[in-house]
Amino acid sequence: MSCAYLARNIRWIGVLFYRPVISSTIYYTSMKKIYFLSLLCCLSVASFAQTTVTLYSTGAMNSYTTGSATSFGTRTDGAIVASASGFFTSRGYAVFDLSAIPSGTTITNCVIGFNDSAYLGTGTPAGWATYGYVGDLSTVTTAATLYADLVAGTLLTNVSYGTAVGDQTLPATLATTNFIQANNGAKVSICFTGGASRIYAIKGETGNLATTSSPNHAPYLQITYTCAGVSGVSAAVSSSPVCVGSSVTLTGGGTGTTSYSWTGPGGFTSNLQNPTFSTTATSSGVYTVMAYNASGCGTMATTTLALSATPVATVTASGPVVLCSAGTVTLTTTSTLGDTYQWSESGTAISGETNSSYTATTAGSYEVMITATDGCSATSTPTVIEVLAPHPPLTPGGTYALCIGSSVTLSIAPVGLPGVTYQWQSGGTSIAGATNTTYTTSNAGLYTNIIMAPGCNDTSAATWVNVYALPTPTVSYDPGANLLSTSSAYGTYQWYLNTVSIPGANSYTLVPPNIGSYRVVVTDVHGCHNFSGPYILNSLDVNQVAGADVNIYPNPASSTIHVASSVDLRAVIMSMEGKKILDQAAAKDIDVSSLSQGLYIVMLYNEAGERVAIQKLVKE
Repeated sequence: MSCAYLARNIRWIGVLFYRPVISSTIYYTSMKKIYFLSLLCCLSVASFAQTTVTLYSTGAMNSYTTGSATSFGTRTDGAIVASASGFFTSRGYAVFDLSAIPSGTTITNCVIGFNDSAYLGTGTPAGWATYGYVGDLSTVTTAATLYADLVAGTLLTNVSYGTAVGDQTLPATLATTNFIQANNGAKVSICFTGGASRIYAIKGETGNLATTSSPNHAPYLQITYTCAGVSGVSAAVSSSPVCVGSSVTLTGGGTGTTSYSWTGPGGFTSNLQNPTFSTTATSSGVYTVMAYNASGCGTMATTTLALSATPVATVTASGPVVLCSAGTVTLTTTSTLGDTYQWSESGTAISGETNSSYTATTAGSYEVMITATDGCSATSTPTVIEVLAPHPPLTPGGTYALCIGSSVTLSIAPVGLPGVTYQWQSGGTSIAGATNTTYTTSNAGLYTNIIMAPGCNDTSAATWVNVYALPTPTVSYDPGANLLSTSSAYGTYQWYLNTVSIPGANSYTLVPPNIGSYRVVVTDVHGCHNFSGPYILNSLDVNQVAGADVNIYPNPASSTIHVASSVDLRAVIMSMEGKKILDQAAAKDIDVSSLSQGLYIVMLYNEAGERVAIQKLVKE
């Protein structure tokens, strides 16, 4: 495994440990020289000359990196048995991958540790020997070969494994240090051989918890090294203590470093040399920086960020927050010696209101900012005060005209605060179930709404609802004038022919363009509208011209129309409302250029005054 891979994947935990994403689980502990530098805005700076890594032999499940071989020619994966009893000898091993140690490092110390799960035998132990073998002995499948290889390596130490059950460590030796240095980056096997009349059962593959604080851990190597060319590694925080939510900068430094990796509380990570971030309630604690040289060898330093307690800004009202006109309510926050206060309304500071309480007399959104002696501040959640205006209006207000068969929805602006209720009344009597801000009615009456808030009731302005009958228009026809009409007392009109509205037919009279069923819809002064009954027009009063047809063209027309007839005819052009627009005798060519665009009726009369033709004209 390359040092670049290690540098990318190491994750430091707290001050003392990191775990890389590799097959062996590694914990780093910082040791040797620790320096503290106190500055005005910097809590601590620590420099580490050496780094210690704890490397376990634990492999993946069923991928054993520990095992044993006996003089009887048996081979076992997982369990480590070291013995030299009178009837058989057993030797065990644990494999370690040293590629996790950065290249270019100098190994200064190595401690071998393990956990005895069982111990048998009596008397003074003797004959112990621990060897270092270059290579992975878990790949040796022949028991006899494995048994021989377990004592074929470099003798690391003859220190006894003792007689106690539990955690054991073998003191560092020069031979062990030199063996690790010589084989840095490779796989090695540490071999355990027993003393006379003793049987040791050492936690092997089943010791799968990678922490020396647990009795169920595998053998480990505690390796201390230094990085070439790296010195003066430091970590600092821009200011401490700081307020929660404020911005801080971590500063990393060192000589011979090319990259940095920060970790800290709350899952904080950064690859910047000097990261800046906003603090939260979980930001307090120790921050660790790893400073790497070009070979990926890292040295650690730490700094501590302390957070100041943020004031608790809460507001209590002395009474209901919905006030009647001229009412008051006192808002109070917790008073702490040394704290300062500033009250505001809708985000604007209220001049002179710097006490722990404030008396509100007007509607608004009130809050208080508390500043503690260390400069940290907090702002309360807004407290909304509502002042009920006397007799608030209803919508629609005043007098409202309602037509029979229709309804109106009355409404009042909601107060928008909890505890406020509403009651609609008609003529001073409460309407059962009408307790919303809206009420729909089709009945005449005097309507009001009672607004009921904690400590204050108010009555709205009144709305008169008058109910009117619908208009009843009738249609008549004057055949001589060829004119349909209804009463001129209504406000608006719209004529229909065979249920289709006639464009522009908006007067109380109408020149019918064709036979058919005519109706008119009218609107009276109260806004009520209704249709007339149908008037069936079966014929128009027209006499035929003897011996010839009458033709008016072009149609539509924009400037001139022509009347084709065998006799002279008088032409009368009328609007759809029955207004005479033009009257021309002996009409052959008629100028219509001055007419507005729309629909007109052209009526032709003979010399006897008889109407001989009626035709619609579209003026473009």
